[in-house]
Amino acid sequence: LFPDMSTREASADIKEMCSTIGVDIEPEKIVKLCDKMQLGPARLDGKGGVIVTVPVTRSDILHAVDIIEDVAIAYGYNNIPRTIPVSHAPGRELPINQLSDMMRLELGRQGYTELMSLGLCSHDENFAYLNREDDGKSAVKLSNPKTIEFQVVRTSLIPGTLKTLAENRSMKISEGIRLFEVTDVVLMNGEMDKDEADIGCRNERHLVVLYAGPTAGVEIIHGMVDRIMQSLAVVPSPDYCVEASETAGVKRLVANEAEFGQYLVEPEDNPTFFRDMSACLKVKKRGSSEYVKVGSFGALHPSVLSNFKLSFPASIFEMNLEFFKN
Repeated sequence: LFPDMSTREASADIKEMCSTIGVDIEPEKIVKLCDKMQLGPARLDGKGGVIVTVPVTRSDILHAVDIIEDVAIAYGYNNIPRTIPVSHAPGRELPINQLSDMMRLELGRQGYTELMSLGLCSHDENFAYLNREDDGKSAVKLSNPKTIEFQVVRTSLIPGTLKTLAENRSMKISEGIRLFEVTDVVLMNGEMDKDEADIGCRNERHLVVLYAGPTAGVEIIHGMVDRIMQSLAVVPSPDYCVEASETAGVKRLVANEAEFGQYLVEPEDNPTFFRDMSACLKVKKRGSSEYVKVGSFGALHPSVLSNFKLSFPASIFEMNLEFFKN
């Protein structure tokens, strides 16, 4: 056995290279600069591009922009004239990140501790441990995972939250443990979504809130659901709670057309949760006539708790934040 020391070829467009660097460089000089950066022998392809030879020692060359960067380094950053940008493009925070930060602040004020779990988990943790079946169309699977704990990209934040709780079983639970996380899951695109991305999957921002203590505390999680909806300016539907829908604050939002929409909570038969102790959250945007399911919550099923080696009851709520970013 011996390492593979063979070289490979990579290419970059000269016009794009000069535009990116901001200097018109002669093609012949570009070839010399590539040789200078150990990307030789380099040659022109006759079609407006340059082809370089990448040795095994240059594992950092992954894309054409890496070649452009090397040419700029060899040319010398100090030799590139300073110019005023021709366009004004100020940056700003993405709406989904702004919404996520708002949720983090709100949950922190409610006494919840933020956690950060890994994006990969085992197949069983993502499905079997939660009493869910793998339909083969939702989770991105790794072809050659290095360990059994990193087999799939998570489609839910619940496994990571429960693993974090399991690793902190020594914490005092008499007053309850409150955890939350706001981050992305990865879902495979369906047949209707294939034109949206060329990689076959998409990121989706989720929020998860957990309470664990002497009792399951479903009422505590239910209260957090109402509080989160209030923070998002989503008013309760009259079908959900007549008294809440007739308060002065709700009427003011509706009168000014400042509400995002209406929400309601309905019973749900979810195998992850204890029977008759689970529900789903549905939201209807203002101007729409249909409710959309955006989350679920309830008391975790005893088998789920056992799978994650938890000996005390817990309730959890997970929802899709992407629905509220606009």
